[in-house]
Amino acid sequence: MTQVGLAVPYKSFGSREYTRAVIRAVSAMQKTSRHKNLSLFQHYDIHVKVAMQELTPSPMNILNSLCKDILSNNVSAILYLLNYEQYGRSTASAQYFLQLAGYLGIPVIAWNADNSGLERRSSQSSLHLQLAPSIEHQAAAMMSILERYKWHQFSLVTSQIAGHADFVQAVRERISEMQERFKFTLLQAVVFTGKQDLRVLKKSESRVMLLYSTKDEATAIFRDAQELNITGENYVWIVTQSVIENRQPGYSFPIGTIGVHFDTSSTSIVNNIATAIKAYAYAVEDFMNEPSNAQHSLNTQLSCDGAEGESRWSIGDYFFKYLKNVSVDSDTPGKPPLEFTQDGAPKSAELKIMNLRPSVSMHLAWEEIGTWKSWERRGLDIKDIVWPGNQHSPPQGVPEKFFVTISFLEEPPYINLAPPDPVSGKCLMERGVHCRVSRDPESVDVAATTESSNGPGSSTTPQPQQNGSTYQCCSGFCIDLLQKFSEDLGFTYELVRVQDGKWGTIENGKWNGLIADLVNRKTEMVLTSLKINSEREAAVDFTVPFMETGTAIVVAKRTGIISPTAFLEPFDMPSWMLVGFVAIHSATLMIFLFEWLSPTSGFRGLDSRSHHHRHHHHHHHHHHHHHHHHHQRNHHVVSILYIFQTYLVEIHMANDLLQAGTTNLSSSSSSSSSQRHRFSLCRVYWLVWAVLFQAAVHVDSPRGFTSRCVKIIYVDCVDYQLVNVRSTAHRFMTNIWAMFAVVFLAIYTANLAAFMITREEFWDFSGVDDHRLARPMSHKPMIKFGTVPWTHTDSTLSKYFREMYAYMKTYNKNNVAEGVEAVVNGDLDAFIYDGTVLDYLVSQDEDCRLLTVGSWYSMTGYGLAFPRNSKFLKMFNQRLLEYRDNGDLERLRRYWMTGTCRPDKEVQKSSDPLALEQFLSAFLMLMVGILIAAILLFFEYIYFKYVRRHLAKDSRTAKCCALLSVVARGFDLDRPLVIEDQTSQLNHVHAQVQNRSSAQRFHSHLYKCTFLSLKTLKRDTYLSKTN
Repeated sequence: MTQVGLAVPYKSFGSREYTRAVIRAVSAMQKTSRHKNLSLFQHYDIHVKVAMQELTPSPMNILNSLCKDILSNNVSAILYLLNYEQYGRSTASAQYFLQLAGYLGIPVIAWNADNSGLERRSSQSSLHLQLAPSIEHQAAAMMSILERYKWHQFSLVTSQIAGHADFVQAVRERISEMQERFKFTLLQAVVFTGKQDLRVLKKSESRVMLLYSTKDEATAIFRDAQELNITGENYVWIVTQSVIENRQPGYSFPIGTIGVHFDTSSTSIVNNIATAIKAYAYAVEDFMNEPSNAQHSLNTQLSCDGAEGESRWSIGDYFFKYLKNVSVDSDTPGKPPLEFTQDGAPKSAELKIMNLRPSVSMHLAWEEIGTWKSWERRGLDIKDIVWPGNQHSPPQGVPEKFFVTISFLEEPPYINLAPPDPVSGKCLMERGVHCRVSRDPESVDVAATTESSNGPGSSTTPQPQQNGSTYQCCSGFCIDLLQKFSEDLGFTYELVRVQDGKWGTIENGKWNGLIADLVNRKTEMVLTSLKINSEREAAVDFTVPFMETGTAIVVAKRTGIISPTAFLEPFDMPSWMLVGFVAIHSATLMIFLFEWLSPTSGFRGLDSRSHHHRHHHHHHHHHHHHHHHHHQRNHHVVSILYIFQTYLVEIHMANDLLQAGTTNLSSSSSSSSSQRHRFSLCRVYWLVWAVLFQAAVHVDSPRGFTSRCVKIIYVDCVDYQLVNVRSTAHRFMTNIWAMFAVVFLAIYTANLAAFMITREEFWDFSGVDDHRLARPMSHKPMIKFGTVPWTHTDSTLSKYFREMYAYMKTYNKNNVAEGVEAVVNGDLDAFIYDGTVLDYLVSQDEDCRLLTVGSWYSMTGYGLAFPRNSKFLKMFNQRLLEYRDNGDLERLRRYWMTGTCRPDKEVQKSSDPLALEQFLSAFLMLMVGILIAAILLFFEYIYFKYVRRHLAKDSRTAKCCALLSVVARGFDLDRPLVIEDQTSQLNHVHAQVQNRSSAQRFHSHLYKCTFLSLKTLKRDTYLSKTN
């Protein structure tokens, strides 16, 4: 005889009912023709020991029931059938009982209404089979409902009920199994502990929720869900058997709720007693039919106190294998036989689909609307359903506008922050949309996902009672792009500023900033000027870039004083050397040499004429003293050489000639030795410089021949020296030099204007890799530059330019606005950051003082960032590609990136007045010239006061100095020049010429030329006298 223990719920007068059920089951097996051949009943009788168990027995009661009622009868298996669903102490007691049985090695065939709360993976409870539908079956039935109505995305809500982790795992496994034929997306898995846990469902786009909890916990969950507006006609809740329990709904359950259910009444327990006995009988039959088991007995002989018998049944594990492998035919046509998985759960199950709807009495009640059969591919059979909101059509299962939480960090022009309107507290159209700059959950109560006044798809409107400093208004390129996404994709959003204010780099082995929010799934998307790089792509997913960028440098233009040597800059140093030391000196020496070597020069024969003059003067001193003295003032000869057409006429006019007298020209010529020499090397230098700079000063320059001009030769009748005869070579060389001066000054003047304009100086870096930046210590003085820490630029520089990175830490700024302001104020020489951002700030500078220089480094792009495997990535990528193709991105770029200042394209449309600093170098040159002239005046004073008289004592020295000196006339100290009376004589000649009766046509022209020449002679005489 085989003994079987039967543990059933305690019930008044229930023992008799359970006993009758056992007898009926055994009798049915013996009488059914199918079982007449069972050899089991030829050798054994099945005796069932019934032991009833209370709802929440104490551990001592469980031990007493197991040891006294069951083990004492040497049972080889225990039938454990309970319908308690409190999932508290009752579930714990069941778990305790099963673990004890497993410890003793006795197999258990169980049917537990709360089996989903039992720990099935424990090694101590591995010897039990479960007849009730498992939590996997309930999860599969729920997923079938989702598949039936094409609800692809859903969320899980569980309490801390026993087995909630197994339920979540079962759902995930079912999603994986069905992935090929139906794509599911699990949006959220929420463990409910309070109302705040459901807020995530409010923010998500989930409209279908699967609930696993007790009935009492479900009542609290639905109450909070109603307060958050996540129940109603757009939300579907599907619950497990644990929520339905005894089919009495809670007061807060929403109409249209759907549930999966199996019968847990006492009738169900009685019906399953027969099934359990059949499974046991089939296992014993298989065990006995195995010849090798003939020596094994099914009598356990176990004792709880260990005094008698074994403490664990040695063949219990072996016998359990036969139990797992049984196949019990079903009495229901079409239903597969009862079989078990390796975990002891039934392979097939049938569940009822329940719908919470108004009953005849208008009270809500659970009503069966269909069944789910696990063995059928399309096992769901559902009748008409009353849907949430008492609707007659199923909801979409997805929101009309799904909700997205977006993190950002402000940076013009992509995202600009501004305070809301002070009166209304709202963001006007030009101010953008609301964005939250604080993550404090105590001060922020998320509003309903309704469209704000800013238009469709805008961010949620903050509650009026919130602190105004918590919310700001966001606008910019990214906000306009977000608005377009919202309209085209149909979603609402909430903009939240990242809490630590960092862009996202690896700090101490962990991500910070925006990337950390994505990695930790605190946000669903990042939208700002976030650069794409390989490190970030390894942690998050990026869309295609919506704008290209790189690392650039911004500097300030400095308007400084023109260099003191600006007047020298039209020519380079070799050119000035060529002009100053070669051209000027060569021309001077050539002119002087031509004058010196010319046969008509006043220099040749100077010594002989001087000697002849002194000898002749001494010889006639006594004979002609009185005569010479008498004619010194009266006898002057003016020789006029007039060239007119082809006639050459030489006319000698003097007082004697006008009185029909004659004068010997040769004698006057021979007397010219006393005339002073007026052309020296220094005067040639004076001539060359005056011609070069076109100075309006008096010079002793040679007078050239012309076809219609007069050359007047003045002859001192006393000294008989020719003073103004110049060689043709001398005159030609002078003209050549004048031509050179014209060309030189024209070129110099044309170039001088460009160099005298105020220059805008700036640091012209070639790029980030410029040696002055890459090796800052090598440049003196060192350049001050920095960037924003914890950014892509900062990370790139730390990786590839370590010396630069270490140097610039001192000058780093908190944000790009501070950096640019420091460049404007001169605190920094340069600032390194994103190229597009710097270009925008440069274009917004009203004074156009900023400029981006060099080529961009580390070219990349800005993209939208999502957590790994985000469902939003594909749809945003598609829209971005469309916006790029149709020009929407370009239009946004032109609108936001265009500024008032374009320093690289600005055209000068008007000339501004020259400021003092623009020609200050000319004043500096003049002051230097005055200083040098004062020094020369001092030396000239010293020369005339102390040196000149000593040089005059030596005739040879005096002659040499006369050759070089500008004041050579003053070296002949014996006979100073006297030409005062020439003026009166010239006036007399003028009068005589006017009285002449000559009829020649050229007399009138001759008179005019003569008179002008006489006036010039008068002026030269005065100047010579003053010298």
